[in-house]
Amino acid sequence: MPSDEFMRMRMKVLLMIVLVTLFPMSGCIGNTDVETSEGDDVILGESLDDWPTYYVPASSDLPTCDSSTLGRLYYVEDEVNFQACMSTGWEVVDIGGSNANVILNTPPVLSAKVWSTDGGDTMSRLVDDADGTMSFALLIDWFAYDVDGTIASVGIDHDLDGTPDITLPSDSGAVSGTSTQLSDGNTVSGYFELPLENGISITRITNWREYNDVDPLPCGLIVQKSFSVIAEDDSGAKTIIPIVTPVDINEGYRIADPFRAQSELYQALSIPQSDIDWLMGDSGSSCPAVPTFTVSDHSDTISASTGENIATITISDTADWSNWNSNIQWGSNWYVHANCVDANGDRTFIEGGATFNGVDADSPQDSETITIVDNQWGNCDTTHTHVEVIIEISNSVDDLVILIPIQ
Repeated sequence: MPSDEFMRMRMKVLLMIVLVTLFPMSGCIGNTDVETSEGDDVILGESLDDWPTYYVPASSDLPTCDSSTLGRLYYVEDEVNFQACMSTGWEVVDIGGSNANVILNTPPVLSAKVWSTDGGDTMSRLVDDADGTMSFALLIDWFAYDVDGTIASVGIDHDLDGTPDITLPSDSGAVSGTSTQLSDGNTVSGYFELPLENGISITRITNWREYNDVDPLPCGLIVQKSFSVIAEDDSGAKTIIPIVTPVDINEGYRIADPFRAQSELYQALSIPQSDIDWLMGDSGSSCPAVPTFTVSDHSDTISASTGENIATITISDTADWSNWNSNIQWGSNWYVHANCVDANGDRTFIEGGATFNGVDADSPQDSETITIVDNQWGNCDTTHTHVEVIIEISNSVDDLVILIPIQ
């Protein structure tokens, strides 16, 4: 038979477990602190030897449950249970099960992620949210389930303050049930709009090699968008799933080199000017200076006929061109092409529509221009609302894509 000392130690361990379990209930039991037999308050974290051990052989030996014993917990040996002095009298502590009087709420089960489509690229687009900044539209899928109750709400917290900003339409799903007007005039359905002025983080990298067969990128930025999905159950318990994704919503990170940073998406981000200056080789940066381009609508009016000038690309600064294009040859190592974009987002390729205006296309100078000209192979007309200009330079990680409205 186990010794009395062994039984006392066993009872102390069980008592500590139950006390810790009941600690969140202390406000429901009463305001009287648990005290030792000497009248001192019990401090959580004390050695077991310092905890009071209330023990009786049988429930008939329990003291009167009144204000002096309210909140006290006893182990009853013959019934092998714990009883607590509550406002309703002595109650057997029953944890879990259908008859439980100590309820341990389980927070919701939640899964959420960016919904990738088209072989890895997730469809995402810029949205003019009419507040002077931009949002972008993206797809996510989510699933929320409560094992011991019901889901009260599921939502997207895009500013990471712990409160949902967008209520999701169901406990599980993958679409919003609404339509979104994109900045290029296209309309998509089922997307969620997340502001780009918050949840953005920037990391500088140097000598990044995208692929084994290309030269390393001297300087670049990793840009991430962070947000969370929050599920709350009917008892108020929450589960939060944080989501961190590349800002261009691609399965892999696409490094923002100085050319990509001139594109519409990156211009819409709240990237600190110090990071832009560093990336572009300005203000004493150790990064090589990079050529810059601006695109503007041409004064010609678009019609159903061909031959109009659609847009003008100005080389704002050639910087150290050789750092970015060691084998300069217009039409081979660097060139420009364009698409006309209609209100549905459909693109018409303008074949052979780029005309260089300058002394030598293989050695461009500041302020020289390239004109995008309509022609018979890719006719732009009044149905087109935007022109998408793609500038390719051999040593850049990716093309520079600039989208502007035309008329």
